Amino acid sequence: MKIEKNGGASFETCPEYTGPGVCVDVTPLEKRDTKFGLKQCFRVVFEVVQKRSDGKPFAVWSQNFTPSSHEKSGFYKLMKGWSGRVLTEAEWSAFDTEQLIGRPAHLVIVNERDGDNTFANIALIQPHKTSEGEPLKPSGTFVRKQDREKQGSSYNRTEPSEAPAATPAGDLDWTKTKVHVGKNVGHELR
Repeated sequence: MKIEKNGGASFETCPEYTGPGVCVDVTPLEKRDTKFGLKQCFRVVFEVVQKRSDGKPFAVWSQNFTPSSHEKSGFYKLMKGWSGRVLTEAEWSAFDTEQLIGRPAHLVIVNERDGDNTFANIALIQPHKTSEGEPLKPSGTFVRKQDREKQGSSYNRTEPSEAPAATPAGDLDWTKTKVHVGKNVGHELR
């Protein structure tokens, strides 16, 4: 087996880009190690007009954001740029990230190198410009992270059983023990 230097799958990097984009995902909260310690974070994902070699639009992922509307938070700054103004307290109190899905934007994507890898980063986000024509709509090819996790975890689901099976020696079979925490609640260890 050949081992790749970066240890992961290669991916096509979105070229530098300025133009319309559309939000296609706001990821679920995940614990991430930040310079301020372990924090709950999420990311915002945009599709752009540029196409990959397989014909699907490029998806560009934002930096990690903590769910904060404090004026110094990264998400506050993103929403200020995307809205073109500061959101009011009433708007923040009624705010739900799900309402961002399908919302158009004007994006500036830049490429940054880290060793041998090149990453596409969102340098600027603004409200959709009417001079660009109709707002970009989601292509329908991007699968949201929360839906991928549901699809990907279906391979290890087992039928629920009443109690762990006993082995011929009378001991409980540890492989029939069910998980009681996390996303695998109710699944057997095997």
